[in-house]
Amino acid sequence: MIDLRQCQPGDKLLTKHGTTLVYVEQLADSHHCDHLIKYPNGGGGFRTHSGHVFRNPSVRMDEDEDIVEILTTKSDSQ
Repeated sequence: MIDLRQCQPGDKLLTKHGTTLVYVEQLADSHHCDHLIKYPNGGGGFRTHSGHVFRNPSVRMDEDEDIVEILTTKSDSQ
């Protein structure tokens, strides 16, 4: 299991479908989701701390670009 709270802006994230996303930032507690990410086409999206598109497991679908791996972290480059 992953925890996006470990990420730094610019980190690369791998989705279950093989797409590489970029971590942007952790959002305020008042926001509807926990983290902002960026797609290869420049669009943005949101993820939970555990990398899922949706908090509620009953609405998750196979095509969701859930994050399964943090490829880089700031500490990796030091």
